[in-house]
Amino acid sequence: MATASASHASRRDTAVCTPVEVAWLALLPCTLLVLAAMLLLGPPLGRAVFAPQGVIFFPHALPAVLPEPTEHARYLIALLGPVLLAGAVLVSVRRSIKAPPRTTAILVRAVQALLIALMTVCVWIQHTALLDPWKGPITRRGYFTPATLVVAVAITAAITAVLSRPAAFARTVGLLREAPVRRRAALTLAVLTVTMWLLTAVNSDATIGAAAGVVGANVSIWLDEAMSVLDGQGPLVHLHAQYAQLWPYASAGAMALLGTSVSVFLATLLAGTAAAMLAVFAVLRRLTLSSLAALALFVPFVATSFFHQAGSLDNRYSPANLFSLFPLRYGAPYVLLWLLVRHLDGARPRHRALLFLLGGLATINNVEFGVPCLLATVAAFALTDWPLSRQSAGHLARDVALGLLGSVAAVAALTLAVAGSLPHFGLALTFVRMFGIEGFGMMPMRPLGLHVALFATFVAAIATAAVWRTRGHDPRLIAALIWIGTFGLGAGGYFVGRSHPEVLIALFSAWTLALGLLLVAIVRSAAASPRWRPSGVQLAVFFGYGLAVCSIAQTPTPWSQVDRLGRPSPQPVLHNVAQEQALARETSPDEPVAILAPVGHRLAYDVGIDDVAPYSDTRFIAPRQLADTIAALRAARGSRVFVQEGSISPEEVAQLQAAGFRAVGFASEAALVIFEDTQAAGG
Repeated sequence: MATASASHASRRDTAVCTPVEVAWLALLPCTLLVLAAMLLLGPPLGRAVFAPQGVIFFPHALPAVLPEPTEHARYLIALLGPVLLAGAVLVSVRRSIKAPPRTTAILVRAVQALLIALMTVCVWIQHTALLDPWKGPITRRGYFTPATLVVAVAITAAITAVLSRPAAFARTVGLLREAPVRRRAALTLAVLTVTMWLLTAVNSDATIGAAAGVVGANVSIWLDEAMSVLDGQGPLVHLHAQYAQLWPYASAGAMALLGTSVSVFLATLLAGTAAAMLAVFAVLRRLTLSSLAALALFVPFVATSFFHQAGSLDNRYSPANLFSLFPLRYGAPYVLLWLLVRHLDGARPRHRALLFLLGGLATINNVEFGVPCLLATVAAFALTDWPLSRQSAGHLARDVALGLLGSVAAVAALTLAVAGSLPHFGLALTFVRMFGIEGFGMMPMRPLGLHVALFATFVAAIATAAVWRTRGHDPRLIAALIWIGTFGLGAGGYFVGRSHPEVLIALFSAWTLALGLLLVAIVRSAAASPRWRPSGVQLAVFFGYGLAVCSIAQTPTPWSQVDRLGRPSPQPVLHNVAQEQALARETSPDEPVAILAPVGHRLAYDVGIDDVAPYSDTRFIAPRQLADTIAALRAARGSRVFVQEGSISPEEVAQLQAAGFRAVGFASEAALVIFEDTQAAGG
């Protein structure tokens, strides 16, 4: 009798753990398991998958070469952690996990306390210290000032006060209720917000030379990738594009109609960025069902996406004019997220294969952000269809395959129509290998820092999506949460490779969007609970959103940008008239040449000759690049290389000479050295 009574009491003292409790209970063992796998399996996996292939670099590039096979492998293993965590939550629904409620509560609070302590440390040591291989001394970068942290705490308190008081919450909901006038006003303000921030990226041939930081030098690469299309080369055909494989074709189309000025080129990129940002506003509006609530999330999102990197606030360097981020990397993924939410909301596109077609195009355009975007879309559909039957899994695989085949066919049709050639997809991986595998420009990542808080936010988005799926909540928000979590962690590999303080800013956009979506989920939970009280982790989300709100202080004023555009640079840097005149004098129409100078394809197009150089950035780091250039010139039956004086190293000159080229002339007014192929001359 005593034994039976004890057994009955034991059963009475246990309860089925909720999905939220399972998530917290599984977090620590999943983390420890992944950490052990990273330590043990990282080195052998790195040697097997990410080992350098022996690319030879020029001596001047060697200080910046730091292969990181073990670090890449360990991050890849770390990505299994969110999968295990989400899987534990989903499996717990079918296999009930029981534990004493008191013990469960203590363990959950302990794990939450550990996580909050870790996040506090990561934010506190945000003034990152890293060894910069280019500059030598320690580079320090702080993102959020002490005043910003104080304001973020105040915003956290304000949000908590509103959500925890039913009367205040009801009044706020009433103020944000959707209405035609409010919808139009919110959309207008969203457009004005994007416009004001993008004014900082507007430039012309006359002003680009006065732009802050390395804006002008970067624009020369992006511009020349587009000009290569007009010059008969084109990414995936002849050109090894560094940043984007498909965007240059869109820009080239606009420039063919409107002219090849920097203003026209930048207008195409700014239009793409604006469309991507407004797509995010549309996502937020569908998820919040309120245009004003969407605007309250959108304005901090825009401000933090374009976080100030360098220069003054009037003449700044930021992701707004770092076009390799917006729109070349982020553009297609954000549009795809919008289409995904529309699809789940019953709007067009109705066929999933069309979404995967865009995901395939995003992957071809830029592998680093395109692959995470594609995987995020697969994860979103897999979770919203959970549990996946054999039939539903087969249908998903079919739609993915159809979409990818469609993207390959679309790109093939594009390159055939523009350049008369099928695409060479291997060209899209040239710089991925040179940077990611061979290690050029890579920097080691510190164990702790603000980046850990960013990654934790993405993991939280995935875990929240899994919990919401077990409760049968809104599939649109579930899909958006797991999409941004998966995409953010995948895109995080960009920082893992080159862990420079300024590179972390590239992830701020995805991070802020994840914070906004988590805030939406918390508000919905508060609305459904009559006695809601915030957990420590929810307070951390409010605090992160408060940091994003503080970025609004960086908003540019329109009059400061008008004043900036009224001050031209002393010398145009992307429209060298002297070089054009020298090339016109020294060449015949349609002559194939190789121009090793900034915007060589633009020079060739304006003069009417054919620049066959297969790289838009002629600051070569490896002999293979110069060898490719020589091979392309000889294949086109050209014989002359025009080199801007001082733009190539002595070892590159030696390589040209060893290949049979000799200097035969010098256009002093254009600073162009002319090399002739003696083998061609002899033939």
